[in-house]
Amino acid sequence: MKRKISTYQVAFLGMMLAVALVLSFFESTLCAFMAIPPGIKLGLANLATMYTLFFAGNVPAVILVLLKSAFVGLTRGFTGFFLSLSGGILSILVLMLLKRFNNMGLSYIGISVVGSIFHNIGQILAASILIRSVLTLYYSMVLIVSGAVMGVLTGITFGQLVPYFNKFSNKYK
Repeated sequence: MKRKISTYQVAFLGMMLAVALVLSFFESTLCAFMAIPPGIKLGLANLATMYTLFFAGNVPAVILVLLKSAFVGLTRGFTGFFLSLSGGILSILVLMLLKRFNNMGLSYIGISVVGSIFHNIGQILAASILIRSVLTLYYSMVLIVSGAVMGVLTGITFGQLVPYFNKFSNKYK
């Protein structure tokens, strides 16, 4: 039987996409003023993805990742799309597994760190495919360490926002 998507769910995903895009734009503007090496981002748009995953479920989170990647493709071309999709899909799959099998009691910070690192790994692998060289792997340690640091910051921010998110959590389902 087909699952019907409610008007609320469509509006919710549209709102989360808008939040992710605004956070991404803010992040790119902020990073332009800071001396940050190439490929390193704060990951603020991940707040919308984590919220969608934890408060709306796996399917909406995957849809959000696909929508974000499609937007990147429209605005930055195939390379941006491929990098975004590779990092986003690998990251969301790992986050879904952590959410389902979180027997270790990982906090939002731990989950965010793992998601951030796997997002970077996905993008490193995609870049290796695109340029047909393993030389991108030399930059992987920089991106993995930065992913861990940025994942901590995103996880702390997400943890601080959870009480506010709880007010809206039951409306999606």
